Formats: sequence, structure tokens, C-alpha cells
Amino acid sequence: MQIFLKGNSASALAQAEGIYLLVRAHNITGDERYLAEAKKAFGAFMVDYDNGGVASEEGKDSIFLQLLAKPGFQKTYVLNGHTNSLLYIWKYYEYTHDYRALIVFGKGINWLVSNLYKYDAGDWSYYDQMGNRARDNYHLGHVMQLSKLYEITGEPALKEYSDRFAAYAKEGL
Repeated sequence: MQIFLKGNSASALAQAEGIYLLVRAHNITGDERYLAEAKKAFGAFMVDYDNGGVASEEGKDSIFLQLLAKPGFQKTYVLNGHTNSLLYIWKYYEYTHDYRALIVFGKGINWLVSNLYKYDAGDWSYYDQMGNRARDNYHLGHVMQLSKLYEITGEPALKEYSDRFAAYAKEGL
């Protein structure tokens, strides 16, 4: 099961949010069908972007979760799409202990730690790797998301960039 956007494109973030909604429905109702559908829907993270999935393989132990996943479309590497997807995947993992989620989460964190510098404009964060500076709300979201991911992983680079981006916001807002 894959959640599609208009024009036969998919989104890692929409997929992760949909899975989280199914998990919440299971938690509230106890209906196993919701959990079964969530597990099926997670399969989209196991398929490479170029084959119709939502995750770009970026090396042996590294993936990027694409906000807009459409084979043949230029990959934009939207930071908040990746980080929010990781947070939803972590919630899914905590609820289900689906080992696949732990693998995707770990590979997504590996990518993030190795590439965060690409989102540092020196005085603000970039929204994507197309050179678009983040709007205020996205920049503040980056701070929050990186902080939450640091709390989960203890990865120092996530705290470093969360703090750095927070300092930029303090100076710039």
C-alpha cells in the first residue's frame, strides 16, 4: 500500500504520516486491520526511489526520505521532509518494534549526520539542496526536529546543528 499524491507521485512524509495515523487508529480501536495496513504501507520505505519507492539509496548504509518521490523527477532533498519522516518512523518503530523501521531510521540518521552541513547557509538553514533558504517557520522546524532526533539518538551532530540553527534564528528574527 502506497499513498500517492496527485500525478502518481508519492511522498515519504505523507507515507509516514499515513502510517502513524493507522497506528493511532489501532491504538484507539484495537482493530488489527489498522496495524496490518500500517505494516503493509511501511513497505514503500523498502523500495528505492528509482523503483517507485520514497527512499533514495545514498550509499551502503544511507538513505534520504524524499518529500516528493516521483521517478524521473529531480530529487530536491527537502530537509524537513526527511527529518519529519524520521520522527514518524521512530514513533512507528516504538509502537510496533518492526525491525524494518529501525533499519530505515538508522540509515536516514546516517545520511542526515553526513549531510547536515549542506543545509547551513552560514546565517540560516536551507529548505532543500536546491539552494532555497528556509522560511522562518521551516527554519524553526529544523531546530525542533533536529533537537528531537538528538534526544532519540544522542548523535552530537544533530545537537550541534540544532543549536547552530537556533542561534541563527535568535540573531535573525
